[in-house]
Amino acid sequence: MIKLQSKFALPPQSSCEYQSSQDGRYAWFLCVAHEENDVCLEEIQAEVKLELLNANPLQISKMEIESWLTSFFADFHWKLHASLRRTELREKGVSLFFAVCYEHDLYFVQFGRLFCAVTKGNKLETVGRNWKNYHVQTLRDLNLLGLSEEDIRVKPQKFHLEENESLVVLPGKVAVKVF
Repeated sequence: MIKLQSKFALPPQSSCEYQSSQDGRYAWFLCVAHEENDVCLEEIQAEVKLELLNANPLQISKMEIESWLTSFFADFHWKLHASLRRTELREKGVSLFFAVCYEHDLYFVQFGRLFCAVTKGNKLETVGRNWKNYHVQTLRDLNLLGLSEEDIRVKPQKFHLEENESLVVLPGKVAVKVF
């Protein structure tokens, strides 16, 4: 069963989207965030969602998903880079978390200031990129999608989610308080 709760999505600054199969066994999840609160972010987030809808990730096999994530986000980085250059935003990159779920197996990529953890009973364990000291990293080290004028590092990760576990995606400011 797939369940999505969004407590920190505040359009146009951030959003959470998902699409699932009718039985809920296969799905994709998208979280996008930006530090600024500008109307132009609505267009950027719509562009991100439209690209994913057109790519139809639920039709990609489990064996091909890591390769697809790498190539899709490497290419999409350049489209987003061009869109963000036309804006008046100070920070011309977005934080993004995207996961594809095949029953209990999650394949995901994360960029920028979005971090994830897994609940195990009353404990939280970090998964993916480490949130510690993210606030003292350079913009290049944050790996914001669309920011770099070079190819971006896309590192898909795989995680098996047990029946009683939940995946939590947190913005950096909240991760510091939670952890």
